[in-house]
Amino acid sequence: MRPIFVSSENLDYRNELTGTILFALADPDRVSLEGSLQHSCGRTTWKKPEAGIMKLPPCAALALFAAPALMLMPLKIVAIWLIGHGRAVLGLLMIGIAKTLATAVVARLLTLTRPRLLELSWLAPVHKRWNQ
Repeated sequence: MRPIFVSSENLDYRNELTGTILFALADPDRVSLEGSLQHSCGRTTWKKPEAGIMKLPPCAALALFAAPALMLMPLKIVAIWLIGHGRAVLGLLMIGIAKTLATAVVARLLTLTRPRLLELSWLAPVHKRWNQ
C-alpha cells in the first residue's frame, strides 16, 4: 500500500475538505481533525444562524426540535420505496445515515437551546432528574 502524501499548503478551496480528511488519515498526530473540519466546512458561516437559534424564545426553541424529524420524512419514504423495490441494503443504509445525521443535528440544537429550554417550568425538573 502506498502512503498518502498530502500537505496542508497545496490544498485548494474545492478539495479542502477531502484534503483535510486525507491529511488527517495520513498523519493523525499532526492534525486536529475537528478544528480542520470546522474550518473546511465553513464553521464561521454557521455563527449567525446559531446566534439566532440561541436567541429564540423557549417555546420556539422547543418547536425547532421538530425540524430534524421533518427533514427525515422524505428520506424515509424513499428508503421504504428502495426496500420495496429490492434494494434493501441501500434503503437500510440510507435510513442509518439519515438517522445519524439527524442525531447530530438534535445534539447541536440541544447544545444551543439548553438555556432557553430550561426556562420552561415543566422541562427544568425533568432535565434535572434525567441528569442525576
